[in-house]
Amino acid sequence: KLAAKRLDEIGAADVAALKADLAKSSARTANNVLTALSACLKFAGPEGLRRSEGLGIIERVPRIRLLPLDSDDVPEWYEVQEFRRLVAAAARIDPRVHVMVLLAGSAGLRKSEIAALKWTDLDLKRRIIHVQRSIWEGKGGERHETVPKSGKGRKVTMTMALADALVALPHLRGPRVLYTDEGNEVTDRIVQRWYSRAQRAAGLEVSGGIHRLRHTFCSMLAAEGALPGDIQKLAGHKSITTTMRYMHLSPTRLDAAIGLLDQALGRVEVGETLEK
Repeated sequence: KLAAKRLDEIGAADVAALKADLAKSSARTANNVLTALSACLKFAGPEGLRRSEGLGIIERVPRIRLLPLDSDDVPEWYEVQEFRRLVAAAARIDPRVHVMVLLAGSAGLRKSEIAALKWTDLDLKRRIIHVQRSIWEGKGGERHETVPKSGKGRKVTMTMALADALVALPHLRGPRVLYTDEGNEVTDRIVQRWYSRAQRAAGLEVSGGIHRLRHTFCSMLAAEGALPGDIQKLAGHKSITTTMRYMHLSPTRLDAAIGLLDQALGRVEVGETLEK
């Protein structure tokens, strides 16, 4: 286990074992972990991180190769009609599943943010969600409440459908918004199970990966002409680069560019006016 080792004790075999442990995660998630480890090792080397003064406790820093990503690297999402089917199916199954699908697909919350959401985070009168906490699950099942992945909170305005679903949801069990029938807080496994039920009921491929709904949220905003900066704030993207993956769906960006060309070609110059 890497946690029990000093930086100068980590070798190629340890890196290979870590990659094996990360095999069930997505390549992007695995690469985030590997990049963090690589940065630590480089800083412990003679040159340090980004050529700054290093610790010098590692004579030869192990090279960590990142996992290959898909060549197109295009996120998957639902078309609007598919998402509507999913929402309708979730509503038929259970009010909690309905709220969960809407939180992910029409508010862009991550799975960890959905599990951590408390009633005190909601302003139902003004239809605002204060996304300010996240639940991280350790390997032993330990649950840790922390800040969202971006490192800071954000505010998201609820759709009318989400606001209505939250108002209709019983909230007598405890501070969290979602609980199981036994009164336990929802876990990653519970979220996956509920989402799979909704996919099956909607006649969609059962994947269990609810992060697809977050992609759907961003893609629908882009397709309706939302600005990249606004999508970044609503989704809580740390980098605008992540947001730009969706902007090829925007119908306004290219149309506006052609509109500028129309203006230039149709502009009447002063000399031309006098000649006429």
